Amino acid sequence: MGVDSSRRQRLVHTYVHVHSQDNKILELSSKGLTQRQIAKTVDCSLGYVNKVLQRSSIIGRDRTENPDADTDVHTQTRKELEFLSGLKGLSFEQFWHRIGAPVPIKSNGEIFDYESNIIDILENKSKYLYILKATGLGITSLILYWIIWRATRDDEWRNRQVCIVVGPNIDLAVKLIKRIRRIFADRHDITFDTKETYLEINGVQIEAFPSYHVDAFRSLENPAVVYLSEGDFFPLHQQVDVRHVSERYILKSDPYLIIESTPNAPGGLMQTILNEEDSIYHKLKLDYTVGLGKIYSSDRMIESQKRSPSFEREYCLKFAGVIGNTFRTEDIERAQQLEYDSDFINESSSRVIGIDPAWGSSSFGIVITDFRDSKACVLLAEEHKHSTSAEMLPYVLELMEKYKPVSKVYIDGSAVDFIRLLKQSIGEEADYQAVRKRYESQKISYEMNHTIIDVNFMKNNVSMLSHLRTILERGLLMIDGKRFPILINALHNCSDDQGKVIKDFAGNDCFDALRLNMIGYDL
Repeated sequence: MGVDSSRRQRLVHTYVHVHSQDNKILELSSKGLTQRQIAKTVDCSLGYVNKVLQRSSIIGRDRTENPDADTDVHTQTRKELEFLSGLKGLSFEQFWHRIGAPVPIKSNGEIFDYESNIIDILENKSKYLYILKATGLGITSLILYWIIWRATRDDEWRNRQVCIVVGPNIDLAVKLIKRIRRIFADRHDITFDTKETYLEINGVQIEAFPSYHVDAFRSLENPAVVYLSEGDFFPLHQQVDVRHVSERYILKSDPYLIIESTPNAPGGLMQTILNEEDSIYHKLKLDYTVGLGKIYSSDRMIESQKRSPSFEREYCLKFAGVIGNTFRTEDIERAQQLEYDSDFINESSSRVIGIDPAWGSSSFGIVITDFRDSKACVLLAEEHKHSTSAEMLPYVLELMEKYKPVSKVYIDGSAVDFIRLLKQSIGEEADYQAVRKRYESQKISYEMNHTIIDVNFMKNNVSMLSHLRTILERGLLMIDGKRFPILINALHNCSDDQGKVIKDFAGNDCFDALRLNMIGYDL
């Protein structure tokens, strides 16, 4: 009896406080204050002010047509307040059972041991969590439940933001927020009248952003959580930007940073963080074995998945990327089966170098090959991140000395300054564009008389890809897969649209250097 009375008093106090606040918001609005000014004066979130004013507009517009409109809105508000009040002070396990575990996978409502471990880490060990996960373990649902629990158990996060970043598709953001809405709507008949990618719970603003909306979540005032869901599948350049923006909030509001994903291609966000020795993140690796007899209730489920070519990536945490459509797997495998010594430099033959200089956030790619047994064989394949063309010039000259004689160096023609510097360094005329025109006017082959060759990448993009594919299909390329996995993975992951490469895979700069390199072989 005493408990019920206390709870009733608490509800009444909350209700009176909220509606007093609502009246104040309406009063300030009538005086012409902006929503931002109102939020600052009343000490509430901008989203809450907007919600109150929208509700007021609906009531005012519909009162003559529907006399019960005011009552309906406030009944919904009372229901929401009563339910949220019942979540105050709960432990995560109590909250889990009160709100209802994810269904249909968890019909018995059990919290698995690996899930309890994740909650324990967030609550007691680290605010920065990295999870490399097998698909189907329910990690996204668990994190969403934890976010709702922390938003409702007390007012610590009130007037703060939860930023959830998903892949480069607005539909993904909408779907994720819908998952939260359904928890309340389907089981407790509570709805949130907000835009599709946003909702507010207990004064906590929860919003999902596509990964290409970096600017939108760059200016959050006071985030409590930044959560990157399936971060390894963001486009490569967005992975870098999103991580940078997320981690810069540490000094501003010290939010929880949570990054989880099934592995994608090598060299992406998840492998980069995994390989960092001095990392801020507590790292968890959860392969499919942690879910056996738990979320994977039947061994038959896993056995059937083992027949899939993506099993190693999706369930065993192997960074293999998504298989592309450009090159056949059997051709790539054959290129690795042809044994050769990649350290041997035959002084009686010459080498070919392909260079894709860095541009913006891209890497500097270099591939060196020579000709053996009527085949091109790769001697070096590298990508250098955060290196400018000027910084790479001494290294390229060093490689040319090491692998001499070098017959040709093919370079993306957009790197004009680098080409001029390299030409000048080896004794060729720096003003190569004028030289090329002079040779053409005299009908003399420019390529036959020069080592450094600029290539119009945009013009020759499709033909270079076709040429590389032909060489692979004919078994005329040898690659040491253990030494140059960056090339093997790039070949596996490469996709094209009518001959134009879709450059959303790790190692694409090294891959472009290989395409440039193959110009030197008429096989």
